[in-house]
Parts: sequence; C-alpha cells; structure tokens
Amino acid sequence: TTYTNATSTPLGDLALTSSSITIPDSKVIRSLRVRTDITHTLFGDLDVHLRSPANNDNGLFTDNGAAAQTGPQNLSLSDDAALPVLFTVLNGAVWRPEPAYRLNWFKGENALGTWTLDIRDDLATNTGTLNSWSLEVCEAPAPSGSVVYSENFEANNGGFTSGGTANEWEYG
Repeated sequence: TTYTNATSTPLGDLALTSSSITIPDSKVIRSLRVRTDITHTLFGDLDVHLRSPANNDNGLFTDNGAAAQTGPQNLSLSDDAALPVLFTVLNGAVWRPEPAYRLNWFKGENALGTWTLDIRDDLATNTGTLNSWSLEVCEAPAPSGSVVYSENFEANNGGFTSGGTANEWEYG
C-alpha cells in the first residue's frame, strides 16, 4: 500500500524541514520503499532521514549529487535495488539507501501512525522544494496456519451463536 504527501514544502537554506505522512492502517512491515520528489538548486546540500512512529530514525542519503545537479530529482529508495546512492543521483532510478543505512531496519515495526521525512540543507546559499514524497508499505504475511479475523462485538453478535455447558460467552 502506498501513502503519499503531495503538499509542496519549501526547503529553507541551512534549515531542517520536516514533512509527515500518517498511516491509518495497522500493518506489520515486511519492507518499505520511499519515493522523494525534490527540486533544489544544489541537491548535494541535502541530508534526508526517515522517522517511524516508533521514533526509529534512519538515514536515507546525505550530500549526494554532483555540483551541477539541479532541478527536480525523483528518487526511489528500496533495499532491493542493486546500487546504493553514492554520488551522482540519476533521476528516476531506484537506489538502495547509502551503505550505512537500511530500510530493513523498519522491518517488523507497526506502520500505524505518523512517519516523518526530515530534510536538512547543510550548505548556504541554496534552497529548494520538497514537491512530494511517499511510502510504499509491504505487509508481513500472516503466520502460517493462523486465522486472522476481526469483529466489533460492541455493535452486534456478528452472526455468531454460542452454546454448550459452562458457556460464558456474550457480546456487548
């Protein structure tokens, strides 16, 4: 499932800018993919981190991009990609986070809650815009042999009946 924040947010010079996505679903993370669409006058000024609702702060990339690299940069980050983001960012390519970071560090967390993308511009005289970003959450499968079911027994009995000796079940 993909969750997107399409609100254009200015990136201040020598500033930290944060943008959030609230995931309303309780999902155990098997894997994540992060997509960013950023326009900046010097992309290499940026350090980008992702924070989970559990406050797990994980870097994605820092100071990447050639000096001449300007304009919109659309990045997809996935641990399944062949190469990590290292120097020049190829617009539209899928990359692994930098070698010191892994999106798999979020594996097993519950995706429910507010996710925050932190972008720090660490060099003067250049500004830009976070055009949008998104999280693609792949859910962990249910354990083998288990039945997953949910029913609000406060509203009605869900079509269930009960009986037998020593029966104590009731709804409400």
